[in-house]
Amino acid sequence: MEFDQCYDETATQHELFRREMAGAIPLAFDGKSTTLIAYGPSKSGKTFTVDGSTTSAGLVPRTMQRLLQFQHASAPLHTIQLSVLEIHRNKVFDLLDTNSDRTDLPIRQSATGSVVVPGLARLPITTLAQFTRLYEQASCAQSCESHKVVTFSVQTTGVDGEPKTGTIHLVDLARVDESHRRSLQPRSSDSSSNAMTFFVLGKVLSAINEGKSLAHMPFRDSKLTRLLHDGLCRDVHAATLICTVSTANVDDALHALQYAAKVRLPTTYRSPMRMASETSPPPEPTPTLSSLEERLEAWRQS
Repeated sequence: MEFDQCYDETATQHELFRREMAGAIPLAFDGKSTTLIAYGPSKSGKTFTVDGSTTSAGLVPRTMQRLLQFQHASAPLHTIQLSVLEIHRNKVFDLLDTNSDRTDLPIRQSATGSVVVPGLARLPITTLAQFTRLYEQASCAQSCESHKVVTFSVQTTGVDGEPKTGTIHLVDLARVDESHRRSLQPRSSDSSSNAMTFFVLGKVLSAINEGKSLAHMPFRDSKLTRLLHDGLCRDVHAATLICTVSTANVDDALHALQYAAKVRLPTTYRSPMRMASETSPPPEPTPTLSSLEERLEAWRQS
């Protein structure tokens, strides 16, 4: 099994965005869907890759900035909306909801067959400063051990007057702890629900990889896969799996690579987006899972 791209510790946020997400911007304005999933153990750089820092913006703020730039440069009328939710203990919460009494939101199917979340805020974004304020609010409201889903919706009215909507989903999965890796009894209800989410997500992506029909894909078995149904059933998908390679967490890194190999989608399904694995130090171009496993085993024995 080969990976499309590997990044070492010298890779910049700009490089990662340019290679893995920049292509999603024009697709969104063309009414298409892109999904990027960040997966990995604690302290792997997963959330930093998604959110970044005050001095090094991650994929989410860079995506927002590029969407606004594309909007301003385009002739047709576009509206960009932001929604941010979390899945915590198998419940869906709106992270942009300022009410202290949070409500578990339902997931439903519209008359047209698309997935909708009634009550979820979808706020129009016109400036980067507005986005930054809202996203900081959402990040502060997020619970520990939850999955975060950031969705940019681009509503477009073309020159022919026909409306269309494109979406970009960026998913920051909860950390992978030892109970997930070893399939042992989870230590908490957080671990239990997260372990089930990882299991179902793996089954869905594996089913896509095997070319199974939608009727045989267990989207309804977890809240996350139900939410991502539309994004995973269209012609564009990206999964970015993040792991660190060191003597301190070799087992975590190996598990992430094995999970990556399991859920890797065929190029024809995912084009033009790709799967990326962030490792340190860098492997050869187009590395295989077996070669990376051999390196990890060597570090384990050293």
